[in-house]
Amino acid sequence: MNLLIFAHRGEAQEFIKNLALKSAGKDLYLNEDFVLLITGEGIYEVFTKLGPVLGEYPIKKAFNLGIAGALEDTIGLDDFHEIKTVYCHTGRPLFQSFTLDHQKGALDLITSDERVLSNTHAIELSNFAPLVDRELWAIAKLCNEKSIPLRSFKLISDMAGGATDCFDLKQKAMEFSTKLLEFWLTLEQPKHSEDSEVLPPMPMSFTQKARYKALTKSIKLSDLDFKALEENILNDIGPSLTAKQKANALLDSLELVTNPVKLATKTKFDKLSTPASEIGAKLIFDKSFEKKKFTLQMEINDQKNIENLSKLADKLKFSDFEKVWNGDVDV
Repeated sequence: MNLLIFAHRGEAQEFIKNLALKSAGKDLYLNEDFVLLITGEGIYEVFTKLGPVLGEYPIKKAFNLGIAGALEDTIGLDDFHEIKTVYCHTGRPLFQSFTLDHQKGALDLITSDERVLSNTHAIELSNFAPLVDRELWAIAKLCNEKSIPLRSFKLISDMAGGATDCFDLKQKAMEFSTKLLEFWLTLEQPKHSEDSEVLPPMPMSFTQKARYKALTKSIKLSDLDFKALEENILNDIGPSLTAKQKANALLDSLELVTNPVKLATKTKFDKLSTPASEIGAKLIFDKSFEKKKFTLQMEINDQKNIENLSKLADKLKFSDFEKVWNGDVDV
């Protein structure tokens, strides 16, 4: 059996539902292939809960999935990173570290025994690794003692330090769990000849490739002509974009195809944004379309721009956008 290890129920919720896992006790779920354990937050919770599970079940491989904080501003939010070596800090650094099973490109991580809520704490930890969590070191220690291979994949949720908002992270639990499951499915999809991998049409990062694989699989299951769909999207992508921007534009468009409600929402917002587009302005919404706000972006280089902007303010009605956020997406 393979063991899936999560710190929080929020991170695990989509796995429990989509893998048809059944409760086998407090914070423990099973099916024929997997054991899923929710450890709780922190290394001491891991020691309490994980040890008995490793002793009771015939675990062949263990996988830790969850969110982590970035300790360097070069780490992108919402990116996935596999972990290479994990260190520990409990008020002081511990000398014992563990190197996990991993592939090329994996990053190091340090586990902290307390939440990283100050920039001073974050800077101290950044001397050891670019990522931080609360549990992985303890997971690695117990798996090492049982000689169980362990891999860990982290979704970057925030910049650790003074700007960390724990309440906001809890509010995003469903979003995180969905992204973690989509990523996991790219690792676990069967390697049948008729299910051969579709290669991206452009260079992509590790995280972009994982997202591309998940979207490819989802669209294939819907019986849509994936290659024709992809070709149409590529034809509409502006040639002035950077390679990364082109990849993100493709992925965002493919995701809309798999989410009819989101597609209808975008279509309605595009229609409401027409007056802005006509004067060279742009309304920017958050990618999930959940936050009830947008940013108005416009280059001002003469008096005419200012006059057009003033007229635009009379044309745009915030109440029209509120209706869409409240579910009125009929186009």
